[in-house]
Amino acid sequence: MTLADHDKYSKELLAAISEDRERLPPLDFVPNPAQSRNAAKAMTAIICHRLSNGLQGALRRSGKTYEWTTGVFNSRNIADRDYFWTNMRRGVASEMHDNAASKAAAYLFACCKQEETSFKVWAIPEPIVHECLTSLVFEEDAQKYIVQISTEKQRFDRYDSSPDLAPYFRSIQLLPDELHALKKSRQVDDGVKRERRNKRRDDESPKAVILELTRKLDEEGAFDPEGATDARERILSSVVRRRGQPAFRDCLLAAYQMRCAISGCDFVPVLEAAHITPYLVVRFINNVVVSRFLPLRQRKLLKSAATHVLANLSNPVE
Repeated sequence: MTLADHDKYSKELLAAISEDRERLPPLDFVPNPAQSRNAAKAMTAIICHRLSNGLQGALRRSGKTYEWTTGVFNSRNIADRDYFWTNMRRGVASEMHDNAASKAAAYLFACCKQEETSFKVWAIPEPIVHECLTSLVFEEDAQKYIVQISTEKQRFDRYDSSPDLAPYFRSIQLLPDELHALKKSRQVDDGVKRERRNKRRDDESPKAVILELTRKLDEEGAFDPEGATDARERILSSVVRRRGQPAFRDCLLAAYQMRCAISGCDFVPVLEAAHITPYLVVRFINNVVVSRFLPLRQRKLLKSAATHVLANLSNPVE
């Protein structure tokens, strides 16, 4: 296959995506609330739906690679920016380059900002993209290239020898059903992100961290959840060893952002895990150990401050 063959195929892709869609049924795309990147998937669905206009539809071959008419294309898009950006894994690039040896091949790159009613598409011959990839910085650990194109420059970023990509570019108006699919998908993506943020916040809250530490210490036998009143262990009748103390201190400091709860001091070596009520007194609620404790700077725990904090704490640390 020659560059001219790939060039012709790329322009056929662009023409098909840009054609009038009046003969097509409405786009049928339903976002999945259990996963993210629904808007990007909706853009792929829009492209494949447009390519079925009067011709054989795009058939998925593997991952993001599709067969269409006499060739193959790899579809990559981003649904929240006015420029194109993607991670291109070496394995995908190698597979596409192998395909290009025997049939026409192209990359379909697309982007669309949230407030826009059109999307930007490039259909670039595989040999042009392949030459670009060999000149881009390759992330060895992740085995990927980073490809970026701006609509203003119409060239590959960070590739001085990039050809003009304007001949392979179109700005295409989205139809009402396509806009609806993108809007709904973005709403679902926002909900997924919000849920994940809330879960991370809950998992990292002081209460969650302390309860998790309590669970681990309980599993290790550091406490007896059946109602022990003395959580200390006497050694040679004169030394008291607090079980799990180093791990408890580390976790408590993390829960309070490595600062003294009263003075705000953040010099970790002088901070200690202080029990407001004696360590001897341990209260159990629903089999969970609940103590009164704060991270405090050594020698700075004033009796009045401790009394004040204890008087105002009616619940375990949140």
